[in-house]
Amino acid sequence: MSKKHFVLERGGQPPLPLILDIPDTTVTIMDILPILFEIADKTFSQTYRELSPGRQVSCGPGCGHCCRQLVPATDHEALHLMNVVGGLPETHRARVLQRFEDGVSKLSQAGLLKGMTDFLTKRVHMQEEYKVVQKLYWDLRIDCPFLENESCSIHPHRPIACRQYSVSSDPDLCARVFNPDTVLDEIHHPVDLGGALAGFDGDNARATVMVPILFAPLFEEKLRKRTKPRLEAERMIGRFIDLAGMYAKK
Repeated sequence: MSKKHFVLERGGQPPLPLILDIPDTTVTIMDILPILFEIADKTFSQTYRELSPGRQVSCGPGCGHCCRQLVPATDHEALHLMNVVGGLPETHRARVLQRFEDGVSKLSQAGLLKGMTDFLTKRVHMQEEYKVVQKLYWDLRIDCPFLENESCSIHPHRPIACRQYSVSSDPDLCARVFNPDTVLDEIHHPVDLGGALAGFDGDNARATVMVPILFAPLFEEKLRKRTKPRLEAERMIGRFIDLAGMYAKK
């Protein structure tokens, strides 16, 4: 491992220097996901420090409202989550797998599984349709398979979208997020790192690929068979940071 210096461009905000421990080997994107999560945490923490005085993040343990949304995880993170499931203690793993099964069954019984799968694989970039799909999913009240006691049971491994989403308004408002009269005080980060990861294959930019958390087991076999680009770690992380800068808000 070696310490390497990078700079993340953040649009209208000052560039963010990053010092990261990088493997001195070639890697796949799966190998460096923990480093990408570290980049996300450092970036979002910087956003919080830049907030105006008195504005505090409301999100925290015991508030699981957002854990019932259709979380836009990436294919890389979906496969990572299935690896995490495989490493859980037996009783925890059994609970999580049962929640996956129950959630997918709920979608199927509601007649939504096929349509949502088709949308996520073919038209996920269609924003207006995505909003409709999100609302249909929300109305079914499907808990994230990793949600226990209103908290994330695999918190260090959560997708970037989970790290990125945050509010400073009353957490109770998040329970009514799709009500027309609900106004959340969302914290908007200057860089969409989740979007950047969804548009990155480990080597080049690509079309956005999403596999929300609940769908991870359905796509696992396909994801494991996929060829994964391998590059020197420093080069791959540099490519991601460069791409992320393109997802910055001007």
